Amino acid sequence: MKLIKTNDTDKLNEISLQFTGIIVKNLTKVLEVENLSLNDLRNLFKELTDKEKDKVLEITINYQLQNLKDIITVEKYRELSRQVDDITDYYVWGKGEELDGIITEGDDIATDLLYKVLGHNGRTLELPIDISYIKKYCLTSNIKPNEIYDALIWIIIRYIGLERCYTWNNEHNKEIEENSSKN
Repeated sequence: MKLIKTNDTDKLNEISLQFTGIIVKNLTKVLEVENLSLNDLRNLFKELTDKEKDKVLEITINYQLQNLKDIITVEKYRELSRQVDDITDYYVWGKGEELDGIITEGDDIATDLLYKVLGHNGRTLELPIDISYIKKYCLTSNIKPNEIYDALIWIIIRYIGLERCYTWNNEHNKEIEENSSKN
């Protein structure tokens, strides 16, 4: 970017370049995630048997739930849920109604299981959770047999999204506090 030098100082030109650079960097990040796809995750399971898929998903769900149990409260979940919606939407951007049922069902199950693990309203669920429990008692008939794994993957996406939002916000808030204390 070539700037025309005027009576202003070089500092203003440098700030303009920094300003532009920050916007370019931020928009590039958005573009990198704009086309996330469940297919990328589905492909990891291509060669696995159903039993192996179940085990991988069970391990991942339990790990994420334990991690969330250790760091989050129901109130914090509610506070972050909109941000989680925003970042997980990148997985379904432009997919239309194709995934609506899976997303709705996955969101509801993810929330319900997390609330139980956190002991919300006296409801409890001990970890580890067997994947067959989720498949048998949590998924409704709205999920077709060929959508079961997508729904389970979506639950994991939600949990990882929640953990990332929590961690990022904490780190970001610390950075803001440190910068404020320096001024």
